[in-house]
Amino acid sequence: MCDGPGHMAQGGVEAILDTAVSSLVDNPDRTFVYADLAFFVKWWQELHEDSKAVVRQLVQQGRLEFTGGGIVQHDEANSHYSGMVDQMSIGMRFLQAEFGQAPHIAWQLDGFGHSRTEPLLKSMGGFEAIFFGRSDESDMQQRKANRSLELVWRGSEAYGSETDMFTSQYPTGPPSMTWFFERRNNYAKPLADSIKDDPETGSYNVKEAVDMFVQKAKEWQGCVRGTDVFFFMGSDFTHSDARMWFNNVDKLIHYVNKDGRVNAFYSTPSRYLAAKRATPGLTLPLKTDDFYPYCGNTDGSDYWTGYFTSRPTLKGQVRRGWALLHAIHQVEVLAQLQPGSRQLATSRGMRYEGPQQASETVQLAYKLAPDNDPAVLEFALATSLHHDGITGTQCHHGGHHSATLRTGAERPPAAGIR
Repeated sequence: MCDGPGHMAQGGVEAILDTAVSSLVDNPDRTFVYADLAFFVKWWQELHEDSKAVVRQLVQQGRLEFTGGGIVQHDEANSHYSGMVDQMSIGMRFLQAEFGQAPHIAWQLDGFGHSRTEPLLKSMGGFEAIFFGRSDESDMQQRKANRSLELVWRGSEAYGSETDMFTSQYPTGPPSMTWFFERRNNYAKPLADSIKDDPETGSYNVKEAVDMFVQKAKEWQGCVRGTDVFFFMGSDFTHSDARMWFNNVDKLIHYVNKDGRVNAFYSTPSRYLAAKRATPGLTLPLKTDDFYPYCGNTDGSDYWTGYFTSRPTLKGQVRRGWALLHAIHQVEVLAQLQPGSRQLATSRGMRYEGPQQASETVQLAYKLAPDNDPAVLEFALATSLHHDGITGTQCHHGGHHSATLRTGAERPPAAGIR
C-alpha cells in the first residue's frame, strides 16, 4: 500500500539516503536502519566513489545497519519458497560484494501475517533474529497480556532447535505514528511535528513529549520480558529530510535522559538482540506454527485473506517467470557462462514472423527481459515478491508497475531505551 501518486516522488529515496548519511556523519551517536534494497541499489549505482567510502565506513561502524538483506520484504503467503530464497540471495550478494558483510537480522515488518517457513529459511541462511509488525490482533492482545510479544519461533519440527529464531513483534503492529516528526495529512499523531524546547514560545512541548515517551516505554516493557524495549522512529518513505528527524530525536533522547525515569539512546536491531541475550535468566516462550491468518481487529471482521487469491494473473505471471529464470540459470551452468552474461540471451537466436508463433514462455521472456539480459528478469521477479506486489494490495497507481513487476520500499531507524 502507498499514500498517494506523488508520495514516493515527494519522499524520494534519494533524498532519504542523502540526508540520512550526512546526518550520521554529523553525530557519531546516531544510527539508521535500512531494509529493502530495490531502491538502495539504484541510489548506490549513481553514487560517487568518495561518497561510497563514507557509506562503507558507516556500515563498518555499525551505525548504518542493513536488515533483511533482500531486494524487498517478500510476502510469505503467495511467494514460492524458491523465489524467497532467490530474491534474498540477490540482495545478500550485493551487500557482500559492496560491504563485505551480510545482515543477520530478518526484517518482515509490514507483511500481512507470517509463515513458519520464514524462520526455517532464515535460520538456514545464518540469520539470528526476525522482527515483524503485523499479526492477528486477538493473538497480539493475548501476547501482550502474558508478556510474550518476544518469543522463540521454531521453523521446523524435523530440524528442531537448529531452526529456532529470536522473534520480536512490534507492540503496535506496523510502526505507530506517535514519533512522527514529519507533516503528513493522512496520519493522525498525538505529538507535534517537532519538539519545541524554547520555554519562551507558546508551543513549548518538552514535558508532553517526555511524559509520552516514558509512558509508552513502561507500557511496552510490560509486554516483553527483560528491561529493554525499542521504538521505531518513522514509517514508509519518511526521512526525506533526515536532519529534521535526527535533530528531534536528539532532543527527545536528551530530555528523556535528563528526566531520568528511563534511559534512552540510539540503537539498532543487532544491538537490541545483543542486549536481550545479555539479560540474566531470560526465558522466552516457544512457537511452532504460523502467524496466519491476519485479522486487524478483535471482533473478526477484518481478516486479510482475500490477497491469497486476488490478482491471479499477476500471481501466475510471477510463478511462470521464476520457472523461466530457473531454466535460464540451468542453461547458464551447462554453457559454463557467468550468471547474467549477455552472451546468453533469453531466447537468443529464435526469430518469429509474428508474436503468435512464439510460445507463452518466450513471450513472457520478451516482456520481462526486453534487452535479453537474465539479470533484468531476475531483478524484476525479485521486486514482484514485495508484500504489496504479488499480493495485489498495492494501490491502483502502484499496480501500473506490475507490467514490469517492479515495486519496493525502505524502512526507518530504530531508537532503544533501557
